[in-house]
Amino acid sequence: MTKIINRSVLLLLIALSSCNSDDDQNVTSIEIPQSITINSSGLFPEGIVYDDVEKVFYTSSVNLGKISKVALDGTTTDFITENGLVSTLGLTIDKQNRRLIVCNTDPGFGVNSTDNTLFKLANVLIFDLDTKDKLADYDLSDLVQGETPNLVNDAVVGGNGYIYVTNSVTPAIYKIDPRSRIAEVFVVDERFTPIQGFGLNGLVYHPDGYILVGHYDSGSLYKIPENFTNPDEIIKVELSEPVNTIDGIEILSSTEIAVASNGAGEGLDRVYRISTSDNWINGSVIGSFDAENSFPTTMSLTKDGLYVLKSYLPFLLPNNPNQDTLWKEYIIERVSF
Repeated sequence: MTKIINRSVLLLLIALSSCNSDDDQNVTSIEIPQSITINSSGLFPEGIVYDDVEKVFYTSSVNLGKISKVALDGTTTDFITENGLVSTLGLTIDKQNRRLIVCNTDPGFGVNSTDNTLFKLANVLIFDLDTKDKLADYDLSDLVQGETPNLVNDAVVGGNGYIYVTNSVTPAIYKIDPRSRIAEVFVVDERFTPIQGFGLNGLVYHPDGYILVGHYDSGSLYKIPENFTNPDEIIKVELSEPVNTIDGIEILSSTEIAVASNGAGEGLDRVYRISTSDNWINGSVIGSFDAENSFPTTMSLTKDGLYVLKSYLPFLLPNNPNQDTLWKEYIIERVSF
């Protein structure tokens, strides 16, 4: 799911600049710990994003639907708990406007799940990061023609200010224009259809004007121009080796991305570092990080490196024998390739 991830930061963040005075020259940026433990019973976060202004992480919640704020010492407080949030997945920050973008949907695992929202709810909400005011609420559920299921999973802000959103159970990506408040279908393509359960998942915007999006079930990566007009423009990136699944994606530079991969099985939970030398026609896996059976979903790039969310989401599934323990510890960890 995942999802979460993210989620998109286009450039590495820099440390606080030194000023002219001697006192200011001694000011240093706050260091993010190697690992942050979130103690919040039953939260089951899926999305994560770091706010470098307030120096906090925001997480979503598959189980409880709320948005939480996580301090660097792990202290967790509610940020958004409004009615109508069922399962929140992908998060991203519109840095220019200080807005938090949230995918709100219903995969059936949350305490707020109902027959009326199960695989039907497809909302993208925008909140002011400073005031917590809800600025917009977009209903994407009826944009694809026909009786189609919905699971909005991840969102990213493009170079033109549009917000792009994936649907994991219908092979669609949506486009939202926050200025005109118009939401529409960006692309529908059969290549994005789920194989076993989940199709499109994480996505990032590349500064050269295109989207990189992952297909969860197949572990495939696709490149779509922001000015997309026809299916021939969709390119499947040829990877040097297979990855199990693609959940969250984070852009590290114009030639490198990180991909969170998860699944049921030993050694399948990893974060991969992938590079390109031909503008994402091909991609080479050049490193990986063992996430140790924690079901990593999404990531966030900070000034202190890349951080991944260890979500432990399988503990939420009804067929898990430990489901009733309501897993209470989740980890945000720095990735070392």
